[in-house]
Formats: sequence, C-alpha cells, structure tokens
Amino acid sequence: YATAESNAMISTISQSGTYYVSAYEDGCESDRIAVEFTIILLPTPEPTPMQEFCGAAFVTELETNSQTDHQVNWYDDANASEALPSTALINTGTYYMSYSGDGCETEKEAVIVYVYEIPDSVEEQTFAVCGYASLADFAIDIPEGGVLNWYASMENLTPLEGTTQAQNGTFYASVTYNNCESERTPIHFVVYAGLPMPAASSQAFCESATVADLVASGLVSGAEFYWYDAADATQALATDTALQNGTYYVSQENAECESTRRAISVRVIQLSAPVINPIFVCDGEKISDVDIPATTGVEYVWYSNPTTTTPIENETVLSTNVYFISKTLDGCESERTTVDVVVNPVPDAPTGETQQSFTYD
Repeated sequence: YATAESNAMISTISQSGTYYVSAYEDGCESDRIAVEFTIILLPTPEPTPMQEFCGAAFVTELETNSQTDHQVNWYDDANASEALPSTALINTGTYYMSYSGDGCETEKEAVIVYVYEIPDSVEEQTFAVCGYASLADFAIDIPEGGVLNWYASMENLTPLEGTTQAQNGTFYASVTYNNCESERTPIHFVVYAGLPMPAASSQAFCESATVADLVASGLVSGAEFYWYDAADATQALATDTALQNGTYYVSQENAECESTRRAISVRVIQLSAPVINPIFVCDGEKISDVDIPATTGVEYVWYSNPTTTTPIENETVLSTNVYFISKTLDGCESERTTVDVVVNPVPDAPTGETQQSFTYD
C-alpha cells in the first residue's frame, strides 16, 4: 500500500519512499509493516556509435558521449558479465557499454570500433628548385589513397596549402591514411635562379643536317643547349641525329635547372636538278625573257659552264650555246642541268609602199 491506512493495493513502485506491506490468507490480513524503497535511476547509455583510433588504443579512450558520475563499463561481448579493465587494448570490432551503480546496471549499447595502423613516414629528402615552384609540384611516394600534408614546422597544427611557394629551407611532410597521420619528416629545398628560355627561330637546311647544325642563342654561363623532338621528351637528342622536317625544342640546362623549352620549325630542303627541254629564242632576247615554269619560291640560276660559281646576269643577251641551269629555294641550290639554247635570227621587216590603192569590181 502507498500508506498505512490506504485500502488500494498497488502493483508498481515508481519512486523512492516508504511503502506498506501485509500478508493476506483465507480472508484475513495481517498488520502492515513499513518498507523503505530507494529507486536507483541510471542514465541511458549513449556512446558514440562509431569510433576510430590510430595505432595502439585502450578501453579508457572509448567515448561515452555523456557526463555522469556512474560507473562506465565496457565489454567485448554482449553477453559478457565481466567488464574490461581500462588498460585493455582495443581492436577493430564491436564493443558494448553500460552504466552501473548501487548494484544496478543498464542495458548494453553496441559501439563499432576501427583501429587503424599509423602510416609510415615519408623519406627525408632534398629537392632542387629552379625559379618558382609550389609544394604541390613535388612528387613524394605515399600509399594509394593517402593524402600528403605539408607543414611549416614540426609543431604547426595547420597544414600549408599546396600552392605555397617552395623556398630555401626545410618544410615538413606527413601522410594521412584512414584518418591516421604519420610522423612528420623534414623535406629540404634548395632554390636556384631560373634559367631563361633560349632564343631561336625557324631554320632551313639544304639536303641534310644534324642536331649539331641547329642554332640557338642566350646561353647562360655554365649551361648547355639541349634539343628535343617533343615538348615533353625526357631524353635529349644526340648531336649527330639527322634532322627531319618538323618541330624541334631547345632548352638550356645546368647541373640544377632546365629552362622552358622553345619550339622552332625545321625544314630540310632537297632539290633535284631541273628538267628543261632545249630552249628556242629570238635574236636579242635576254635570260630574263625566258619563261621556265616553276613552283612557288623556286628560282632558276644560269651558268656558262658546269663548275663556275658566278652566275650569268639576267640581263645577258642569249646566244646559241650550251648553258647550265640550276634551281634555288630558300638559299638551297640543286645540281645543274645542261640546256641547249638556240637563237633564231629575226627576219628583216617587210618593205612596200606605205599607201596602196586597189580597184575591185
């Protein structure tokens, strides 16, 4: 009963206090005696449902996600009766939490736990920097799926942006993998002044040429020119490599740096000797009067013999003779062709009366 005098029996006790109990048998009831009840209220366990740890972790590090003065118990099995000691190592798996106090214990709540290995530190190394470069430009081996972090010091808590300019000195790098971060490793940078891009223009060669024939300027003391057949080629061309029509790239390099590469157009001009039939002209005609078909840019050069280096002037009057003709294009000259030239005499002008009359029927 709730009181000593109450006639209403109760079946549930929901709060602490004094209650009264009697015995009842065969229609008779005993005197009531007082019984003191203390209701122990324990909070409902609300642990963080999924927890992650790096390296070695202990039961004491598991999060309860609530504040209470009651005893916190952790179990590695839902049916376990003995709680784990706070110094016990935890592993990836399911753990169970409860509260207890004054001889009472709550239901157990499950927690999923992941314990990851701390990734290995990156290797300490030194990079040479030519001119401007950002930290993101440097490749460091890290596990697939990992994230590389850069720091200004061993103690700095905020990672640097990848766009941070590399400078003379030491930065510190770590790897984050599965939300676990490795120890930081010093990465050293030595910054050199950047080399200017060489000056070079399109070039043409007659018959054949090699890389050694290519011309560039603007070489810095201590550097050398290197030629490539592609903008991203990693192997420079040997100096005796035969040139082909196309685009070549030149940079200058010293022991530390390579400049930006400059692209130039290269042409290797190969001219065959001209094919020319015998030429018939009229007396008094000059070389410049002779029309020999030619492709764009090609010009013909006339010589009096096959070995002389002095061409005949275009205003020279032709005579019946053998001439030697070559063709030129962009400074390149072909072999000479022997051509017969026949000069026909110009007939005398006709004579007659300047005014004439006729009678017709």
